[in-house]
Amino acid sequence: MYVIATVRYRKSIDEVLKVVDAHRAYLGTPDAEMLAIRDHDPYVLAGVAQWELLPWNPVSGKENLDRA
Repeated sequence: MYVIATVRYRKSIDEVLKVVDAHRAYLGTPDAEMLAIRDHDPYVLAGVAQWELLPWNPVSGKENLDRA
């Protein structure tokens, strides 16, 4: 199962930019379930963004998604 994550900024871009480096570093270590990743994201913790997670089960082209 795949997940589509939509991130909506909830503060000004100036506020978001203060957290962007921590957010990017955090996403470089996705070793947990998506809900845990969302809940501990520096964007969420700083209140600058919210995530919406949508389950996605591709029926064609899946083999290309798993290619590195």
